[in-house]
Amino acid sequence: MGGTNVRSTDVRPLQAAPGAPITHENPQRYPPPVTDPAYLQRMNDVLAVNYYGEVLTLELLARLLASPLAARHRTLLTRQLLDENRHAHAVRALLRSRGRDPVVDDRETDFTFHGVFQDFGQGSVEEALACVAENERLSSRNFSQILRIADAVDDPQVRSLYREILADEINHSNALMAVLPDDPAVIEARRDARTRMERSMSPRYLALYAAHHPDWLARQQGPGR
Repeated sequence: MGGTNVRSTDVRPLQAAPGAPITHENPQRYPPPVTDPAYLQRMNDVLAVNYYGEVLTLELLARLLASPLAARHRTLLTRQLLDENRHAHAVRALLRSRGRDPVVDDRETDFTFHGVFQDFGQGSVEEALACVAENERLSSRNFSQILRIADAVDDPQVRSLYREILADEINHSNALMAVLPDDPAVIEARRDARTRMERSMSPRYLALYAAHHPDWLARQQGPGR
């Protein structure tokens, strides 16, 4: 991918923003969990993937903010970075309340889009934004299915958390799409990012969908896909 590279910097999640609705500091906000061990294992596997998705998005946004070429998008990127930081802390808090810490028990490479993020993070600002925008669109679709599954099994913890996160993902996607230029190179970058992400769907998501939403999964994997 062409263009001036986004300057890299080492970024870790920040402290939770004041007033964040759910953090590991206030686990009492969680309603009682479901008790089906097979469901909990599958859903927690997906939540751990999502944690690293939030972290890698946060890191890519921080690298963009460090680039003077992204100055015109500073307000947009800062707002999304704060949201992603809050999401990462909230997802980790929920997992820790369920006896799992993704920082200890899982790896960054469990997020199957990590290679896509690395590649697009080395391209131009517009290419990196295209990657983030397509990830937000795909996340919105996946998180909608997570909510459907949480409703079906009556998992109030996941339902509460992902209602909030889904609303943010939709806002992020719409805001990013609005600032991306109608340029052939950017359109191609979006298509490339979208195709690579759709082809590298996490096995953990597939296992959750196969167990709890097989009809939807069959439609997504229809003939020729």
